[in-house]
Amino acid sequence: LNWGDTAQGIDTIFKSVKEWLSLSGSYGTESTGYSLPSSPSPQVQGLQVSPYISISSQPFPESSCSKPGYHYVFSQSFKDRISSIGFRENYYFPDGVEIIALADKDYRTSDKYFNGIGVTFYMVDRSSDSGYSLAPGCFAYTAYEADGSALSGTYEYERSSVSVNPDICSLMNFPVYVFGSVEDMETYCKTGVVNNTFNNNSGFVFSLDKSGGLDSELQKKGIASLGSSMVLPGSLEEASASVETFQKPLSRDELMAVLNRNGMSAVYNAEYKVEHLRESMTSGSDGVPEWEKYSEEVFYGASGSSAAFTPLDLEGYAYVPELTEPEKREILADESLVIRLYYTLKRAPYVVEHYTQRMIPGEEGEKWELADTETLQGIPGMKAEYSAKDYSGYAFKGSLTEPSDCQVLSDGSLVVRLYYVQAPFSVLAEPINKTVGSFLPVAAVIGSIFSGGVFLLKLYKRISARA
Repeated sequence: LNWGDTAQGIDTIFKSVKEWLSLSGSYGTESTGYSLPSSPSPQVQGLQVSPYISISSQPFPESSCSKPGYHYVFSQSFKDRISSIGFRENYYFPDGVEIIALADKDYRTSDKYFNGIGVTFYMVDRSSDSGYSLAPGCFAYTAYEADGSALSGTYEYERSSVSVNPDICSLMNFPVYVFGSVEDMETYCKTGVVNNTFNNNSGFVFSLDKSGGLDSELQKKGIASLGSSMVLPGSLEEASASVETFQKPLSRDELMAVLNRNGMSAVYNAEYKVEHLRESMTSGSDGVPEWEKYSEEVFYGASGSSAAFTPLDLEGYAYVPELTEPEKREILADESLVIRLYYTLKRAPYVVEHYTQRMIPGEEGEKWELADTETLQGIPGMKAEYSAKDYSGYAFKGSLTEPSDCQVLSDGSLVVRLYYVQAPFSVLAEPINKTVGSFLPVAAVIGSIFSGGVFLLKLYKRISARA
């Protein structure tokens, strides 16, 4: 493509980059560093000179260092943008020390050809308070014509410190740790813990800080869609001016204006919430459930579109779709949409059996007759609820209830047995007011009612006026 051409697939490029960035735990946070799965750039070994500054972990054989006390670490190849002369360089560092490096996102160069990432090399130095110090180095290079033919012999130089500025993907080609911050490098030197490095499996991308426009909230919301095509800037200067407009804090409206002004038909995401409400264990006895918030999720989508959500799989609870509210779940531009999902406690059946006492004259021991059976439902782990019945001539005796804990079981195997004993009755005679020695009538009749209408009466007579 040339300046001013129309580029296609802008929305696809944007979506793929956004999905890649969102793989980092830093995405949508205040952090400016992103560890991301990626691949290193190709390691150029042929005679063709790379148009970019490329890093290789294999030495160029024609650019060897003859100085003793140094060992090879990496190579660099690049082509001068103006003269097209190419250079291939091998870098060597002192023997017996561990070499590490720091990628500086604030690295600046006057040549806009470079991408602004500088790499400075250090060595682990236990004598230093920081645990590291600048590493001296030696490099040998050979220059080449544009056609790949050697322009000169090999030259060697020693340096008290070494810095290079390769393309961003070549950072993963270095055979040493390249740290993303001074803090991470110092932590490694003092503790051996490795954080935020470039390696063969992942890259590390820097974003703008707050002063440069980083807004984690806007980043989390993101842009729902862009147009599929856009007209490219007419020149490098125009493109640079467009990029500069992003290098400052922007509100959502300002950002949308900049995007649209640069040919992107942007539709911004709006926030909506999904609340998960579960039935309380202490729901009212009137059968009306009480609800408690279990969790809340925040999602983003294009305003006017249908909100997406996924019910949770809560152990012991069942999602009830028909209770979901509101009925209309369109994402609102003012971000006021709140979707509530309801989960009821899963209930298990249990059986309540009612037994009445049955006494047969001439037979010993208690006998029980099943009078009624009912199936109820309850919450597993909670005490089963039941009500004693009213049987004429019988009294419910709670101390006989089996089992004693009556806890509802999730497999529905609980059987509660309630027992009712025959109710005793007394027939009191009229008050006795007789003289001592006179005939005393029966004072009381005490008996029990048996099933089948059989009565057992025990008669007692008074043996004392005060008995």
